[in-house]
Order: sequence, then C-alpha cells, then structure tokens
Amino acid sequence: MSRFIFWNCQDCHTTIAVHGNGNIGGATLGEIEVECADCHGTPDKYPWELPLGFQDEYGIEGNENPRGITSVLLEVQEYYSTVYDPEDGYLFSARGNPFGNVIKRGNDVIVHSASGLDFTAPTLKNLKEDNSWREPEKAITAMCKIGVHIEKMECYTCHATWAAQCYGCHVKVDYSNDKRSVDWIKSGSFNYKDGETAETLNEEDKMYQPGTAREGRTYIRWEDPVLGVNGEGRITPIIPGCQQITTVIGEDGKTLVSNKIWRTPGGMENSDENGQRGIDMTPAQPHTISAKARDCTSCHTNPKTLGYGVEGGEFMQSYEEDTYKDLQTVDGKNLSTKAQPQFPKIEDLPMDLSQVVTRDGKQVQTVGHHWPLSGPLSQYSREKMERVGVCISCHQDVPNGNLFIKATAAAGEVLGIVPHHDHEHMKLLNMDIKWAAMTRIVFPILILIILIMGFVIWKYRKRLKNEK
Repeated sequence: MSRFIFWNCQDCHTTIAVHGNGNIGGATLGEIEVECADCHGTPDKYPWELPLGFQDEYGIEGNENPRGITSVLLEVQEYYSTVYDPEDGYLFSARGNPFGNVIKRGNDVIVHSASGLDFTAPTLKNLKEDNSWREPEKAITAMCKIGVHIEKMECYTCHATWAAQCYGCHVKVDYSNDKRSVDWIKSGSFNYKDGETAETLNEEDKMYQPGTAREGRTYIRWEDPVLGVNGEGRITPIIPGCQQITTVIGEDGKTLVSNKIWRTPGGMENSDENGQRGIDMTPAQPHTISAKARDCTSCHTNPKTLGYGVEGGEFMQSYEEDTYKDLQTVDGKNLSTKAQPQFPKIEDLPMDLSQVVTRDGKQVQTVGHHWPLSGPLSQYSREKMERVGVCISCHQDVPNGNLFIKATAAAGEVLGIVPHHDHEHMKLLNMDIKWAAMTRIVFPILILIILIMGFVIWKYRKRLKNEK
C-alpha cells in the first residue's frame, strides 16, 4: 500500500475475502482475513512463528502454536489463480488460508504482485536484528520498548498517515411539487423472462418512486483520524460511517422533519433509556500506509485523537441554535428582521461531530455499531495516553526557575548545548531522565550508607568511652 503505483488490492486481499467463503458476512470487517503481521510479523517473531488468529482475535482466546507455512494451495486458488513456486512455502493468513502469492524465501517474505512485479515485504524481526530501521529511535521505542502497541493496536493505527473524514451526513427527502426519483432497488431487481429490463425497453417510468433525496456534509477533513476500538478489540482509526441528520419535506412543501438525529433503542451503545445518537463513527483501515508512522504527539497530545472532538470540542458547540451570517449587533442579534439562518439548528447535537466520548467517560454517539467490542477508547486508555501537560512540566521552570535551574540554563548557553531542534531536545530529555533515575536510586542508598556508617562510628566511640 505504500507503493500505490504498483500495488494492487488482490496482492493483500485473498479470493476468499473478496468473493466470500460461502457465508454471508454481517459487515466488511468480518470478511477480511489478512492482517499486517501475516507478512511483516512482529519485532520478535516472523509471520510463520505467529499463532493463527493473531491480530484477528475478536475477543477469542487462541493458542500460541506457530502457524508455519504450507506447500498446498486451496482448490479455488489452483484453478483460478496464478500458481507461483512456493520455494520454502506459502504463508498463511490470520485465518489459516494460504496466500497463493506470498512465499517464504529464507527469512524474507516475497510478495508476487498482480502488477507483475515482486516485492520483498520487510519483516520487523529482520529490521530489529539488523538494526536497519529508517528511524531507529522512534521504531525501537514504539514497537520494541512499548510492547502494548503491538499487543493492543492495529499496525495502521500509527502507519496510516491520514484518513478522509466526512462529518455530518445531511439527508434531505423532498416530496413537494410531485418530485420523483428512480427506485434503484426496484430497477436493479426488475427484469422480464427474456432478460429485457425496464431500461432496455424504455420503461423507466415504471421504476420511479415519489420524492427525491440529496445528501450534503457539515465539514470534511483529510488528517489524522480519531482513535477507537474495532470489532477485533484492537485500537484503530475511526472515521464517520454515516452520521445521518434527516430533513423531510412533505407533499405540501411544509417541513415534516428538520435536521433530525435518530437514536438507537434504549440501553444500546452505553446509553440510557433514551438510546444513543445514531451518528456513527466506524472503525476503518484508511489504506494511506507509510513506513513513517504518526508522531507520538499526534495521539498523546491531541484531544481529537482521544475522542474529545476537534480542539477538545471547545468551539463547535452551537449546532442546537440557528446559525446566522448577517449584519449583527455586538451581542449577536440580527439587525435585519428578514434574516434567514444559513445553518438551521440541529436539535440533540450539543457537541462537535468528531466527539465520541466525554472526559468522564460518557459515550455520545455510536461507534462501530455492528460489533460488540467496538467503541470509544476506554477511560483507562484515554487517561494513560493523554500527555498534554508534558511540555509545561519542564518549561514552567526552565530557564528561569530556582538557582540550580538558572545555573544549568546559563551553563548550557555558555557551552552551546541548549537544544535547538527536536532531535537535540529528545537527546537532552533522555539524558536527564537517566540522571533522574540514577539519583532517585543512588542518593537514598548513599544517605542510608552514611546513616549506617554514622551509627557504627557512634557505637564504636561509645564503646571506647565505656572501656575507659
């Protein structure tokens, strides 16, 4: 996916995932059997050393037996697919089906692309053993030092560089003035015994239904997405699924429903008896993959990423009132008596459309409604992730704090070791945290040793005094 020009969908997605396995999946996620680790592995294990079901758990406990490799393809692959030399063996998907185009060659993974090209898929274990990371400090920290990233997150949570986000799906159905539109369901399923359709016989009028429908958006963004939990129980990007806000115009031209947000039955999606707002944020794989991952700060210091809304949901809170863009007084009152709202109010929308949860843990819209494990980040995850105040913890005193801080800052200026860019800043903080760890251990030990030595000397002198 990082080589869009030459990479094809079927290079990753198997024939079973695309064409089905004989069962009807309730949602797209249920059909997908490929996971990132199927080709890339983890820093500690090659793909063939991982158990089946890794990254595809759905809350189901699996075994730890290595999945291995195979030289045997499925019958459908042998019949319809290009058959490649297995060499050391075909790799398995997370669900135990062979990839007909992905083979093991020594400790390398070779992908035979439908484009006609062959790619070597970098395995994380090789990168770790060879120390051939593109950005060693970030990669080793994120994937080797903080193991929970691999255990609890989808790889594309960090490696998806951006996601398209269309907030607010405004649907307007208009029955006024005898408006009509094609009934696409009826049109698609209607045909005569000889195969003729309404379209081939110029009978389109039979396929019309009353009313027309059109759709619009509140706003659109192409940037780092919100994070949530998907049906597999892993932390993942979430984007607007269908945040439907409905307006219906009757046959007489009067508004029957205006900017209505529908709710689920009571008790669903962590709601009370009134139900949850049915404006869904859905887990997604954005397919904007890059070897360079998101910066740590894009998650750990960004309230939108945590589910609190753009800028923490601070600004976009006026949906429940009509929005006017007209001549107004200083206190916001319209000067014209004929002013029309540019954006009619949306009742039951007191927050930004990108917000899925409040800081005290109240869910405010559905998240991945198809799956029981889907939802916002848990209270524990959000509190553990958020590190907005880290900068202030140092710079509230640096460089003009107490005498020791002032002296250190002055010495840094004289010696030319004041950090001027991000890498130098990271290096300085890393050195400081090591010194802090040492002093927290060494100083108490030194104090304890001094106290013990003082006690021993005191006892010794006391004994000498008594002997005299």
